[in-house]
Amino acid sequence: MSYINNLKNKEKQQKSKNINSAFKYFLMFITLLVVFFIIFALLSIVINGIQTGSSNGFADWTEILFGSDFDMQGSLAMGIIIINTIWMAFLVILIAAPISIGTALFITRVLPKNLSSVMIALTSILAAIPSVVYGAFGKYFLLNFVNDIGLSQSATDATLLSVVIIVSLMVMPTITLMTTTSIMMVDKRIEDSSEALGATKMQTSILVTLRAAKTGIIIGVLFAIGRCLGEATAISMLSGNRSVTSGATFSLFQVSLFMSPVIMYAFGQATTSAGAMVTYEVMSALLILITFILFLAIKYLEYITNDSTKSQKQSKKISAQKEIENKLNHHDEQELTNSQLNLYSRNLIDSFYKNRRYTSDEFTQRSEISIISQEASIEKTKDQVNYKKRKSFKYKAIISIASLIGVVALISIVGFLFNTDLSLFTNWDYISHKGTAIVDINGQEIRYLGLAIAMFGTFITVIMAMLIAMPLGIAIATYSHTYLNGESLLSKIVSFAFQIMTSIPAVIYATLATIVFTSTGWFSQNFYSFEPILMLSLVILPTIIKQTMEGYRNVNAAQVEGSLALGSTQIHTSRRIIIVQSMPAILSAAILAISIVIADSAIMITILGKPDEWTSPENWMIHGGYTLTTTIYWLSSTLANEVGIQSSIAIEQIKVIGIILMILVFWLTLISQKLKFKDYIGSSIMFVGITCVMISPFIVNGGVLWMYILGYVLGVIGFIYKPIMNLVIRK
Repeated sequence: MSYINNLKNKEKQQKSKNINSAFKYFLMFITLLVVFFIIFALLSIVINGIQTGSSNGFADWTEILFGSDFDMQGSLAMGIIIINTIWMAFLVILIAAPISIGTALFITRVLPKNLSSVMIALTSILAAIPSVVYGAFGKYFLLNFVNDIGLSQSATDATLLSVVIIVSLMVMPTITLMTTTSIMMVDKRIEDSSEALGATKMQTSILVTLRAAKTGIIIGVLFAIGRCLGEATAISMLSGNRSVTSGATFSLFQVSLFMSPVIMYAFGQATTSAGAMVTYEVMSALLILITFILFLAIKYLEYITNDSTKSQKQSKKISAQKEIENKLNHHDEQELTNSQLNLYSRNLIDSFYKNRRYTSDEFTQRSEISIISQEASIEKTKDQVNYKKRKSFKYKAIISIASLIGVVALISIVGFLFNTDLSLFTNWDYISHKGTAIVDINGQEIRYLGLAIAMFGTFITVIMAMLIAMPLGIAIATYSHTYLNGESLLSKIVSFAFQIMTSIPAVIYATLATIVFTSTGWFSQNFYSFEPILMLSLVILPTIIKQTMEGYRNVNAAQVEGSLALGSTQIHTSRRIIIVQSMPAILSAAILAISIVIADSAIMITILGKPDEWTSPENWMIHGGYTLTTTIYWLSSTLANEVGIQSSIAIEQIKVIGIILMILVFWLTLISQKLKFKDYIGSSIMFVGITCVMISPFIVNGGVLWMYILGYVLGVIGFIYKPIMNLVIRK
């Protein structure tokens, strides 16, 4: 009987082993497929751009990189656009970095904990606002403001100054959040020690806090530079589609061209202009190379500022000193190298001053000086205390002013959006209409573009992108966490691929779609709308992987080991223990990914252009169409005139759509925060509410009004659910 049981156990173990092996290789296949697809696609864009630049009939590489005139119809001097982009990024960082660092210090070192959480939430909302909202704010408010104060000749001229201001507002939240996270990780005791030794708040912040948090600050600044290089939609809304420029633009009061908007415009013109095709292919390759250089700079700074790197350097220094001491102990001074002799000399000098013995006269003189200093210190103490109080007040005032800029920016954007006729926001006929709507407002018939198709497009884009990205992200995160050794070559390749994906500008994914899908004929006939959706899936994939792996790191390792020891397969352990315990992080990753999909517009605009069909969900599924963000972009461009909408009405509609997007972003941010505190019921109610709002306009031949209203009601119920339940339990 025991023999039979042993045989069954062996068969069971072998079966589990086979299942685990199949599971491992399945995850490895998915991971490597995505990794090599990304690497191959990026290399293809670079190689294709280099070949195009070498063989086109418009210009050679000398003119492309060093020419003085740019015109997509003939003179393709792209070097001046690269200089303009780098100059703009430098000015943006010059403005945004000090303000963001001051804001982070204000949040972490001045505000109470409750208010600090509020400021972090506001900063997160600013970071999640779609770029088209910033673009609309810049086009319809900032340009007029700059013109009114005399810094522009026309309210339609998007000078370099206007672009720098808008992009600065966009990158400040990114730098602030990363700096805040880094400062929170600094040991508060070293700051207290610094102040106890007499340093002021300002000195402690600059010399201690920021120095300890410099890694996160530098990475935040470099990521902000990456966004400056890759931002296309907002800059395009400001600067328009100008295709001619002469020389690099260094003046703040001149109109300029930048890389990403030029790529986006050239992409749309590539089918009718050979010069435009050369422009987007070559400039896409150049933008990837610049992004890659920036990425390497980030990795190098991470390496040299890492604590383990510093420890390795310190260990090497100690080893070198021990080697010198061993040679000196054996009287081998002649074998010392020049560098060792220099180090030995410095050590001798330090040892001399450290072990010096004073004579009796010197000792007496030093004692007298010490007594005089002690007598004077009593008087100086009061002055030092008052000095520190004055400096502390100035320090708080400076960083408070810096933090107010972010608050003022948010208030300005919200004020700009709500400075409109809000009756349109509650007009069900307008929201649920497909195509152009005639709305009766105060007895006057006004033409609007209904939002049903735009909300349908946004909803379908989110659903399809998440269905593709979430399983891939969880599978890759599971493989990386479970099977990959952090020091192995494969682990480094996988990590490299997904880290560089986060740095690639959105317009590059449009070029990638052309190479992978359009040139091969995939989806070009019947499912053209899937091309941008697939690209958006790649955009959010690194975010899902990163957040999921953060959750995996917090899983109880003892439970995982116990499950495997009891004979469970890796599939069962991953599904029942690892994924279940990481669910808050996975759900937060999903919510964050949804907000990215809703906010992104550059990929949809670049790949689809301005859709011709926008009156039917069926046409949207086949040919693609509008989303909420792309509707803002095209209404600010040419769409309003084409469908007979007055410019003033188009601006009002842009503001209403901006309000809807702000509500969605705020809604998703609240859900994400609730998931972090494991409020699953409240977050689920809020998510059902946001789903009802999004699908209500395009169901049952014109929409269901009660579902639209129910969505907002559920949002409020989900938000207050946990506080109410806490009150009930206490009673």
